[in-house]
Amino acid sequence: MSFLRIAVFSALFGFTQPVAAAPVPEEALCVGSFGVGALSDGRCLPLEGKKRRIAPEDLGAALSDGVVDLKLVSKTAGEGVDLAPLAGAKAVHTLLIDAKGPVDLAPLAGMTGLRRLELKGEAALALGQIGTPMPGLAELTIKAPLQSVDLAALAQMPHLRKLTLRAARLANVDGMAGLARLEQARFHLNETTDFAALSGSKRLKKLEISGSMGQGAVADLSFAAALPELTHLVLAGNEIEDLGPLSGLSGLTYLSLSDNDTLADLTPLAGLTGLVNLHLAETAVADVTALAGLFALRRLDLSHSAVRDISPLDGLALKFLGLKGTGVE
Repeated sequence: MSFLRIAVFSALFGFTQPVAAAPVPEEALCVGSFGVGALSDGRCLPLEGKKRRIAPEDLGAALSDGVVDLKLVSKTAGEGVDLAPLAGAKAVHTLLIDAKGPVDLAPLAGMTGLRRLELKGEAALALGQIGTPMPGLAELTIKAPLQSVDLAALAQMPHLRKLTLRAARLANVDGMAGLARLEQARFHLNETTDFAALSGSKRLKKLEISGSMGQGAVADLSFAAALPELTHLVLAGNEIEDLGPLSGLSGLTYLSLSDNDTLADLTPLAGLTGLVNLHLAETAVADVTALAGLFALRRLDLSHSAVRDISPLDGLALKFLGLKGTGVE
């Protein structure tokens, strides 16, 4: 078992004086476009660090020097990743593990400084091994697009703020029920899933649930009615018919429902007066009367939809109106 590539981001300057990475208190974490970072003068900034490459035999020494970010990647089929040197490594903030063979995630339990974790390949399938609380973890990315991922371990990560998940399907989705601090979540799945467990994530602001490989990821949106802080919602590539649960989401400014060929009724959107961007391409929508009062709307995409009459939109100050493939000029 060996590492084919190890990249380390260290907090050292000149690598002559060891500097321990300062712990970031949970309340000082924030979510930016780059992921989870730390608050500084009211701004959300990336966790600090510099990059260097090390040999596997130098990993232990590098950890004692105050490593911040670490990538462990194997590229040969059957080749695993040995995490034993990471046991008790409290200075590591970010860890990416991409394994083509066996991996034991047990050493993660002692990495109390870990804020971001990304698991790919066999490492993603090993997520279920995590049975010890990881209260400091704020961002989790799982990439296993052709396989099933067990989410039971999410119950051990109550302070997650950002979750990204690509998988064929999910098991034990109830593991999401305790993610009360979640602010951003992205799901790309090949199988329709019940997202009722997300209804407890009241702080969610950005949510994407997209189908993949021609298969929808969600059909029932009932859970969304319990997410009052949502401003950005992407539900592309699904099999959605009923938008009723979205009717009370008055904070929405961005909504994508493209590639839902079962969607026709827009009536529940009539009260979403804060919408600025609305995407309805490749849907069965023919009647846009419900959009007539959405005066904040600036971008509307109806490309390849069933719409033929756009006169209800005459009172809107649209900057972009997509009508390709509709026959409407």
